[in-house]
Amino acid sequence: TPTSTLPADQQRHRVALLVPMTGSAANAGQSIANATTMALLDTNASNLRITTYDTALSAREAARKAVTDGNRLILGPLMGGDIALVLAGS
Repeated sequence: TPTSTLPADQQRHRVALLVPMTGSAANAGQSIANATTMALLDTNASNLRITTYDTALSAREAARKAVTDGNRLILGPLMGGDIALVLAGS
């Protein structure tokens, strides 16, 4: 049974951001991750926890990891071709 590597967090809503952080689209993924962090800081929302998952090797595995870690909302993936892979793995 897979277990989360994130600490339990009952005070915040967990949100997963699935973007490429390595590989040829890493610049776009990093920019989106940075913008997400800035938006979270701008809102002063202390009840959200956003965790970024790298989709460069496998969007399906990134999504599985995000669910295992307890995320209830997933933003992404960035690449259109990865959407079917993530949905097929759910």
